[in-house]
Amino acid sequence: MFGSMVKSLFIACLLGLAGAAQAQYTVYTDKAAFLAAVSAPATDTFNDLPISLVASPLSRAATIAPYSYTASAPQGFFPGGAPADVWLRTNDAADEITITGIPANVRGIGGYFFGTDATGALKDGNMIVQANGAGFGAGAGIFDATPTSFMGFVFDSQFSSLAIRMSVTQPLPGPIFATANNLIFALPNATPVLINAVSRKLHGTAGTFDLLLQ
Repeated sequence: MFGSMVKSLFIACLLGLAGAAQAQYTVYTDKAAFLAAVSAPATDTFNDLPISLVASPLSRAATIAPYSYTASAPQGFFPGGAPADVWLRTNDAADEITITGIPANVRGIGGYFFGTDATGALKDGNMIVQANGAGFGAGAGIFDATPTSFMGFVFDSQFSSLAIRMSVTQPLPGPIFATANNLIFALPNATPVLINAVSRKLHGTAGTFDLLLQ
């Protein structure tokens, strides 16, 4: 069933806890559309990491803007890709990548999420990415993700973490490892500037009239 829906978005949900305010969010699978919905984006390329075992947690920062954060995985990381384009990858196929310590003013987070095999080479698999906040979780997934499979979230309020993992429907044979590249952090779009305000009056069949408020 899964193989017939290549590279398509397969999960989108908002999980609210009882009594908690629910955040509104939008999921993007197009990088250009995601960037148009945010401001001041900055990217962590991971290209400074070695392609060898790296201990967890990792203290990271996206370039250009001071978006610091922490990346962690229970068994550490073993980055893949190539020296010119390094991918953040778990060291254990059962692990997920968790992004925490996200600055409070960040409202957008996105990147490329896919799977790799034990050698660090691309391996088709189904990704699940979940962003969590106070009283909510926003999750989405992609079938047969590749290094060009983008996913981004834009929220109307603060969120606290991002979990990146492979779906339980992993392909066989062999394990598949959660992998991320070019993680983007961004602020919300600038607040619209008030140009004018009107008082709207409804006069039956005569029509609707807007009275400018000075």
